[in-house]
Amino acid sequence: MRSISLPLLAFVLLAGCTAATAAAAAQPDTAELVTGSGDGQAPSVSADGRLVAYEAVSPRTGRWAVYLRDRHGGTVALTEDGDGESRRPSLSPDGRYVAFDTTASDLSGAPADELRRPGDPVVVVCDLDDGPSEMHCLRVGDPAGGREVQGDTAPSLAGGAVTVAWTREYAGLWETMVTELGRDENGDLTELGAAIPLTPAEPDVPYVLGTGEPARVSADGTTVVFPGSLCFEYCLPALTGRKLLSLNGQRAQTRIPAVYSATLHPLRMTKVDEDATAPVVSGDGGVVAYVRDGRVVVDGQDGRRAVADGTTPALSADGRYLTYRAPDLVARDLVADRERADAGLPALSAEPVAPSGDGPPAALSADGATVVFDSAARLAAADVDEARDVYARAFAPVLAASGTDFGALPDGTGRTVSITLRHSGFGPLRVSGVDIDTEDADGADFAVYPEETCTGATLYAGDECAVAVRFTATGSGARTAALVVTTSSGPVRVPLRGESVTAALGTVTAAPSSVAFPGARLPLTSSPPVAVTVTNGSPAPVTITGIAPFPGPHAADFTATGCTGRRLAPGERCVVSVVATPRGGGARTSALVITTTDRPGSLVVALTATGETPALVLDPGVSAGGRVVTVTGVNFPPGREVAVSGSALPTGPVLADQTGRFTAALVAVGRTPSGGVTAVVTGTDVTASAPLLVVAGTYQPPGLHGRR
Repeated sequence: MRSISLPLLAFVLLAGCTAATAAAAAQPDTAELVTGSGDGQAPSVSADGRLVAYEAVSPRTGRWAVYLRDRHGGTVALTEDGDGESRRPSLSPDGRYVAFDTTASDLSGAPADELRRPGDPVVVVCDLDDGPSEMHCLRVGDPAGGREVQGDTAPSLAGGAVTVAWTREYAGLWETMVTELGRDENGDLTELGAAIPLTPAEPDVPYVLGTGEPARVSADGTTVVFPGSLCFEYCLPALTGRKLLSLNGQRAQTRIPAVYSATLHPLRMTKVDEDATAPVVSGDGGVVAYVRDGRVVVDGQDGRRAVADGTTPALSADGRYLTYRAPDLVARDLVADRERADAGLPALSAEPVAPSGDGPPAALSADGATVVFDSAARLAAADVDEARDVYARAFAPVLAASGTDFGALPDGTGRTVSITLRHSGFGPLRVSGVDIDTEDADGADFAVYPEETCTGATLYAGDECAVAVRFTATGSGARTAALVVTTSSGPVRVPLRGESVTAALGTVTAAPSSVAFPGARLPLTSSPPVAVTVTNGSPAPVTITGIAPFPGPHAADFTATGCTGRRLAPGERCVVSVVATPRGGGARTSALVITTTDRPGSLVVALTATGETPALVLDPGVSAGGRVVTVTGVNFPPGREVAVSGSALPTGPVLADQTGRFTAALVAVGRTPSGGVTAVVTGTDVTASAPLLVVAGTYQPPGLHGRR
């Protein structure tokens, strides 16, 4: 039995404390109070979660006004000084624009007019670029033909204010309206055309009515989801506009609520589902959520499925996170739920957000890391009144990892270990950097080498990243440091320990410690194998439990066989055969991770190889439309099919020969300047491109490069 030294015992205790701290940090966070005094509700949030717009009753005027809160500090009343009420704000994802409905007649760009009755709201979009106190507003959807409108309400705003959708009431009925915005010659917001009503036509249904519920527009401005009501009896369009007629003083009762999706350019409206209400949409329009028969339903590329009992759903822009009230506000990771369902596992419990009860939908930041909502409950110590308030909850998952002991190494030698860090908690976790804490002189003995897969990654439930750390023994005695991983939830510290000794202690080694495959190879061609010898220099038997490439962008470029499962007696060796097969051009780097039952559990061998860089040559590079262009490719995978695309069309299949070369005759497309030609081997990093200018005019045949 090996004895445990006091420094090692202290290290083990420190590592245990680190794990406990990570577990504590993963617990639900307290809510942040966004509103001040007075009622606050109906929040909207910018894509980065920093800015929050909401409606609240002004303590000074007693009227509803729109406020803007910067969560980094400061709240601005946008409409408190108006002569009317402003409600239901929608903040653009970039935070530059805010839309709301208002009865005020003294807002810049939203004067009173004869096309609405006094007190009827209109929808305005305001530009905050010059600061909230100098916002410039544009009234949208000016009714054409003098039609009497009873109110425009509940706007939804896309990124950059390119599209706005809202609900319009007239003659006791509702329509969903949509308009697109641009800039005039002075740089001011303007409508690019007349606002249009979204009134889908349904076979076997006399008329589709609006419901008065809000519409929602995707962040990219391409898709609007909106509620409708299918009317099957006594519904006819009136001559003065579309309205519901009555029969013997009774309105038709046969109505079925429905959810529709409208894509723009060209305008196409499709019914998503019947018996459905409260639709919301992801940022790219690819995922729609709504309520059907008291259950929240999600409809996306992976099909349609009921998620849970609940109301008022909301989606993150990436379509991954869903919130709803059941009746408390909860959140779900839809991707994690689908992966568990595919694996035959039950879905995890919903993540509690707040005991909010009834209310409008929450608002999520683009990545789902921040939820903004209103609640009548007192959820923060700063909440000193009994009013309904707006809160923000930022999810704070962490990276969980155990401390690593590199063991005792002879002076001047080194060992590299792969450290795995795992997402723990709920919500996305962004990693911005990895480093060794070098405040202590011992930190110089540790280095991140040869690579890591954490920096720049966004991790979700169940995800992992890895960091290879090398300890080089110098002098004598114990060395300690910390691996510091900077995340969106704060820094994570992983304790590191190693010991330098003058006499060699038994350990498992891998030689060589790095492998550089000579020369450059054509992509997808394999190198001769290189041997890595694993030696058990310890006094006890050791089992090789696994051999795999280090997880990273080039992991698939290297394969290794041998040694796995071998039990090595003291002094015994085995050989791992490593082969490089570059899947693209240029330098390809990875590492071989050999896991063992010997402390610290893994060895890392650095791997490097080079792939020949694919290239294209076009002859001619400038061509008239409809002419033939000869394309020559070099350094492509031998015998593999190459997909060629761009401003030319292939005349037949393109295959690379055994030297990695191909020649194809392509037909130039169009008569205007265009991009070029790209060649790709599907499923690999092999790609090359070359510019091609397609013009009208004279024709330069292949092979003609100049005149004498």
